[in-house]
Amino acid sequence: MHGGRHRNARDIVSELEEYKQELENQIVDLQKYIDTVRGPKESSANE
Repeated sequence: MHGGRHRNARDIVSELEEYKQELENQIVDLQKYIDTVRGPKESSANE
């Protein structure tokens, strides 16, 4: 009687991978937004 309500490690890992991908996409969008607000010259000068 495997499975049932208990999720196996593979299911959890795949869910985390999807969540990680969504977060990475949001981070990319945030960085684009920040670059747009600051302007490319200012953001490159600070780093």
